[in-house]
Amino acid sequence: MTHPVSRTGEKLAEFGPLMDKRQLAAAVRTLYAVCQTVSCSALSEGEREEASRMLAQSIQTLNADADVQKAFPFPLAYKPGREKELIPILGALLAKLKALPHLDAGKIAC
Repeated sequence: MTHPVSRTGEKLAEFGPLMDKRQLAAAVRTLYAVCQTVSCSALSEGEREEASRMLAQSIQTLNADADVQKAFPFPLAYKPGREKELIPILGALLAKLKALPHLDAGKIAC
């Protein structure tokens, strides 16, 4: 594994526990960082496929979350190779999550 891919795997490994702890903003920031890493790195075809598979699973988990659905009623669309397109959408989702009144700061803090 190259350095960017191992960093991507490490970041995505943080995603699940953050979602379990209901730290939604931190989870979204993790996906944001992963998208930046994948879109800015020269990856082999196999590395890109693996990163895309892990990212797609994380996006699916995020889309299934009730609080995320309240903040962002349309599911996040992700297509492998289009990570750059997802970056501003994740930024908008982060802003909306912070605006939800029923989430306290501890649950969305990074």
